[in-house]
Amino acid sequence: MSEQITAQRDARANGLNGQADRRAGSRGDNMRRFGPVDPVDGPKAVGGYTQGFAVPPGSGLLFVSGQIPVDVEGSLPFGFEAQCRQAWRNLVTVLRAADLRIENLVKVTTFLSDRKYADINAEVRRGLLGEHRPALTVIVADIFDGGWLLEIEAVAAIPPQG
Repeated sequence: MSEQITAQRDARANGLNGQADRRAGSRGDNMRRFGPVDPVDGPKAVGGYTQGFAVPPGSGLLFVSGQIPVDVEGSLPFGFEAQCRQAWRNLVTVLRAADLRIENLVKVTTFLSDRKYADINAEVRRGLLGEHRPALTVIVADIFDGGWLLEIEAVAAIPPQG
């Protein structure tokens, strides 16, 4: 009986009793490459991101803490667009310190203090990322410091050599 329960739980974890695995490829074939994963049988990603981002085994990962919109002297720019650009500058600075670039980003999470900033946020992000499309989440939340209008955290990956 416990084997049957375990098999049912495993099937549920794989999604639709394993059907998702058959549609997406066999046993993670898409995970052997570095890049976007946009399933043809899923909703289209809108806004310059991808539904998933494959990171092959052997890749190195850099987890970037939430980057706040202050400069090295602790100054906070005025207005959302200036704060957004500063937070992205800070994120890029962390990437550079690890010898990485924007193209290494695989996941970006942006926390906005208000939904009204969504369009400006998307415009600044698209301008910075260009054609690169990492997995993306935007969350409207109460930000730690009342003066900060956003915070951006990210995960970057280094594809294995070979």
